[in-house]
Amino acid sequence: MVKPIFYQKFIRYAAVMIWCVSFLAMLGWLLGIEVLTQVLPDLPTMKFNTAFSFFLLACVIFCTQEKRCFKVSQVLNFLLLALTLTTLLQDIGSLNFGIDQLITLDQRGIDRGNPTPGRMSMATSLSFILLSISLMLIRSGNKKARKLASYFTLLVVLTAFFAIIAFIYQVPTFNKITFISSMAIHTAIGFLISGMAISLIIPKYGITELFTSKRLGSFMIRKLFFQLLLAIVLVSYLTLWAFRKGYFAADFSISLVAVLLIFVSVLMLMFVATTINRIDREKRAAQQELQAIQLYLNATPDPLIVVNKKGAIEVANQLMTSVFGYTSEELEGKTMTSLIPQRFHAKHREHLQTYLEQIDSEKRNKKKQHGSTVIEVFAVKKNGEEFPVEMTLNSTRTANGFITIAAFRDISRRVNAENKLQTALEASIVGIWDFDLVSNQLHWDETMYRLYGSSSSTEQSNYELWKSRVHEDDVDEIETLLQAAIAGNAHYDTNFRVIWPDGSLHYIMAKGTVYRDENNKPVRMLGTNWDVTEQKALESSLVEARRKAEQASKSKSEFLANMSHEIRTPLNGIIGFTDLLMKTPLTESQDEYLRNVNISANLLLDVINDILDFSKIEAGKIELHWEEIDIYELCEQTIDIVRHQADQKKLEVLLNIDPNVKRYIYADPVRLRQILTNLLANAVKFTKKGEVELKIESQKCPGNQENKACFLFKVRDTGIGIAANKMHKIFGAFDQEDTSTTRKYGGTGLGLTISNKLLALMDSRLQVKSELHKGSEFYFEVEFDASDRKPSQKGNLDHHIRKALVVDDNLRNRQILEGMLATMDIETVLAANGIEAINLLKNHQFDLAIVDYNMPYMSGTDVIKYFRKTLNLTSEEFPIMLLHSTSEDAVIVQATRDYEINYTATKPINSDRLKNIIDKLGKEVAPKTENEHISEAVSENKSTIASEENITVLVAEDNLVNQLLAREILGKVVPNARLFMVENGLEAVEAYQSEKPDLIFMDIQMPEMNGLEATREIRKIEETLKVHIPIIAFTARALKGERETCLANGMDDYLSKPIVLEKLKTVLDHYLVS
Repeated sequence: MVKPIFYQKFIRYAAVMIWCVSFLAMLGWLLGIEVLTQVLPDLPTMKFNTAFSFFLLACVIFCTQEKRCFKVSQVLNFLLLALTLTTLLQDIGSLNFGIDQLITLDQRGIDRGNPTPGRMSMATSLSFILLSISLMLIRSGNKKARKLASYFTLLVVLTAFFAIIAFIYQVPTFNKITFISSMAIHTAIGFLISGMAISLIIPKYGITELFTSKRLGSFMIRKLFFQLLLAIVLVSYLTLWAFRKGYFAADFSISLVAVLLIFVSVLMLMFVATTINRIDREKRAAQQELQAIQLYLNATPDPLIVVNKKGAIEVANQLMTSVFGYTSEELEGKTMTSLIPQRFHAKHREHLQTYLEQIDSEKRNKKKQHGSTVIEVFAVKKNGEEFPVEMTLNSTRTANGFITIAAFRDISRRVNAENKLQTALEASIVGIWDFDLVSNQLHWDETMYRLYGSSSSTEQSNYELWKSRVHEDDVDEIETLLQAAIAGNAHYDTNFRVIWPDGSLHYIMAKGTVYRDENNKPVRMLGTNWDVTEQKALESSLVEARRKAEQASKSKSEFLANMSHEIRTPLNGIIGFTDLLMKTPLTESQDEYLRNVNISANLLLDVINDILDFSKIEAGKIELHWEEIDIYELCEQTIDIVRHQADQKKLEVLLNIDPNVKRYIYADPVRLRQILTNLLANAVKFTKKGEVELKIESQKCPGNQENKACFLFKVRDTGIGIAANKMHKIFGAFDQEDTSTTRKYGGTGLGLTISNKLLALMDSRLQVKSELHKGSEFYFEVEFDASDRKPSQKGNLDHHIRKALVVDDNLRNRQILEGMLATMDIETVLAANGIEAINLLKNHQFDLAIVDYNMPYMSGTDVIKYFRKTLNLTSEEFPIMLLHSTSEDAVIVQATRDYEINYTATKPINSDRLKNIIDKLGKEVAPKTENEHISEAVSENKSTIASEENITVLVAEDNLVNQLLAREILGKVVPNARLFMVENGLEAVEAYQSEKPDLIFMDIQMPEMNGLEATREIRKIEETLKVHIPIIAFTARALKGERETCLANGMDDYLSKPIVLEKLKTVLDHYLVS
């Protein structure tokens, strides 16, 4: 393909040549110099208007090519078109507007009798018109217009070529075509050159594309056109000359021309075939070479390019395109310099020039066939990003000439590492010392002198200088270590203090290695010193910062604990006394007021607990403490916590534990209970009527590991439910379903968030299923380590109870009781109300009846009354157990007396308690008196402690309100026990020695001596007495790890205030049951 720069040069030269010819022709007319207006005397002249038109045409061609002076070129082109079009109209219409000799007379034409002297020929004017229009079409930029312009230009070129051939063949004027008969030879040459110049302005249009394309056909046209043209013209001219001389006849001349043209064509075809074959061979060789190069390039681990001898990129590997961001087409033709930032161009050119000179020198001396060089510079990607590279140049010779392969290796990591190393070296000045042990000479480098605040010009020996600078408290120790290292008994790796002459203190780190001769005798010691003063200062500041942080953390923890204590202490009194008051006879208004006080106090307590827990979780201070627990007992304790609130709302609370659940596991009881309590409390809060159920199912653990226990916990309610579009909000901190929920039900919105975060520590998460206005079910699956401990077999399976009647209006309660009794081999018949029970009793014989108190149609006491009074079934004949929700209900107490109820139990009853009752019934052999019946029935409402008269309980509590509350609650649970109150830990230790209590409740925060100190003192005393009295922590503190701290200090259990009757009863049952 002909390069664009050639077109531009040709167009410029053509315009300049036309300018010169036209200017000389106009000068010839003005000065009367005929040689400038016509080539030969007998040939047509170039008229003045023709020369002027060529001058205008040359200007327009130049401006169009250079894309400048657009308006000027338009004006000149319009003037050219107007002049030539007017001339053509004169010829067509036989007119004369006087423009032909406007500037100068055509005297020669006048003398010869030319009817239109000074006028250009019709072919000339038409050619100017076509070229002018072509330039206008080119300016438009439209593809179709430019294509049309190329054909107009071609027409002009053919016309001019025809005129030139006629001149060469010396065709007489009267034999020429009329409309070109007066076209001068230099006019025709001007048109030929102008047409070619205009065609090259648009090289991709028309027939010009055949000459300028890089395709093989265009290459052959460029190769053969001018040779073929010259051969045809020459053959035709010689044949015509021979004919004119009379050597050949006309018919023979024509035959000769035909034969010669065929012969020339065959020669050209032979040349073409040879050339095409050669090109094909070169192409195949180039393709093979390119494939080999491409394979090599793509196999290399660095971006590579192949550069030709002109410095242009010919080939790039795939890594080059991916690293630099260019496509292969974009890289082709670029130079290496374009891949290097501007600021490195001079360095690159200098390096390249040196390299090329080296290659040329080797070429002249014939030393090598290739050369190589490496330079470190920066490269720039297409997006402008710069990065350091190691550029390697390798040059070699191929069949196609001299090429250079440039490889760019990214050295960013190495440069960064070097920079870091340099920074480290600059930051840490290392001194080197050499101790000649044979001559006892110590040699230092300059850095060593600087490290010791001295200079090499000192007259002191280096050892004396070193010893004088080392701190007096360190010098003996360091000298001892040095001698031990020389003796081979230690490593010399230490640090010490140095005092400079100005009194400043510096810390030096020192290391040394001992070298020995072939006899293992120490001969030399080499080592380093470096200043670590800043490091020591930093370490000191870090130690101080850590101390302050720990102090701040401790202060914060103490603040939280104190705030918890100060807020919980009055709440303890409020909740405890309102709980006691609500169990006394009250008016309706009083009962309502007290319930509101109790609810508000409990809500405030919940808010405090949630905020304290959330702050600990957010601070990352929550840790799980695994211990062996009874999952049955933990669930029952959890139910006890929410039973009171459920009783107030008349809700059924169900506990449903799968019999296959492993009872003893290793878990964090505090956190697991907290999660379940949060879920149950929410369920009670958002349920107006119906039931709340805690269900535990045994799940299959991954891998069927026997030492693992997988549980699925579910908390179900029949409450308000959650809208599907609000489900995502409920687990957010301080968030509830919507603001109306917060206003109506209260709460912080932290319960579910805390539960979820605690579950995350157990590798689990909380999930929910809910239906608006129908209820919700929250569930989670968690894996625990199973304990080897086996549950004790409570209950006598040889009892005489074989069939039981269960009367409860709640279906789930009936099903749960049926499952419990089935494990004791007791057949169960279920009744949904009292009427069904009475009908069943008439047709069946039962050994036991379990009756719910709250039922429609007939209450539980009404049903029992019917059994006793109407059916005359005595307590010995037909034992009855009454299930109820309120343990201190006076109606139940009275009914127990009136209707000989054998046992009463609060709901939900657990399997252990049910087995105990069945066991007692199975062992009964004689009827009880009325008082025995009453005592047995009411015993479920009190602690099952034997011989209360002999029990002494010591309570250490500094708050008088809490003392009174403890006295009242203990009086309810163990009315016959002896209570002893003290106000501080010191008194508690003294009372322990004098009163010999069976159980101690110990507050943590007290004057004189706190509860932890008092416990430790008591345990010391017990070591000598070989006894152990249970001590229960009794505190309002909510500090992280408080329970663990209490146990670590010798306490047996932990009760958080406020203390209510159910909590205290559970503890007393556990520690004082005989």
